[in-house]
Amino acid sequence: MPKLQSNDAHIYLLHLEQLKFNKTLEYSLSKDEKERAEKRLSPKLKEQFVKQKAVTRTLLSSYLNIPAKDIHFSYSTTKKPLLTSPFSFNISHSGEWLLIGITHNADIGVDIECHKKVDSLAISKRFFSPAEQLYLLGNEEENTKRFFEIWTAKEAYIKALSTGIFHFLPSFCTREKSWENSDKWLISHIESPPHTHACIAISDMKNIKLMDKTKITDIL
Repeated sequence: MPKLQSNDAHIYLLHLEQLKFNKTLEYSLSKDEKERAEKRLSPKLKEQFVKQKAVTRTLLSSYLNIPAKDIHFSYSTTKKPLLTSPFSFNISHSGEWLLIGITHNADIGVDIECHKKVDSLAISKRFFSPAEQLYLLGNEEENTKRFFEIWTAKEAYIKALSTGIFHFLPSFCTREKSWENSDKWLISHIESPPHTHACIAISDMKNIKLMDKTKITDIL
C-alpha cells in the first residue's frame, strides 16, 4: 500500500461487484457491525453492508498496521466514524460504488452519488443558495448533472464538519470561488464513472491522489 505523506489525501473509488460475497468477509467486522448487517431488509443490502465494512476495515488496517478486526472507532454526534490516531477517513457509497478518503491531521468528508431522478428544483429551494438555484437552470440532462455536482460538494463539506444539520446547507454557496479552494478548505470534484458525481472536502490544502485502477482484490 502506498505510504501516506503528511500533505497527502488518498482517495479510493471501488466497485463492490468486483468482490464475491462470502462469510469470511464478516470476520473483520465488529460485533456491532455484524448485528447491524443482520438487520438489513434484504440479502442484497446485507451483502453491500458487509462488503463496505470489510473493505473499509481492511484498507485502514494497511495504513494503521493492525488487524482489520482490531480497529476500534469512536463516533461523532452525527455517527461519523473516527479513528483514535493521526489518520482521518470518511466513506460514502451509492449503489455498488464505494468512495473512501484517508488523510493526516485534517477533517475530511467524501460523497458519491449515482444519478437518479429527483425533484431537483424543489430540493434546491430548501437546501441550495440563490446562486446555486440559478446554476441549475438548463435542459434536463444538464439539470441532473448540475444538481449532483452541487449536492455532492455540500454533502462532502458537512460530513467533513461532522454536522448533520441540513438547514445549514443554504448558508454556503459552492459556486463562490471564495469558498472553494480557500486557505481553510480544499473542495474538489474527482473523476468518477458516467452517471455519477463524487466530491471530497478537506480542512487543509492537501495533494489529492486518486488511487485509480485499484481493485478490491488488491486490498483484501
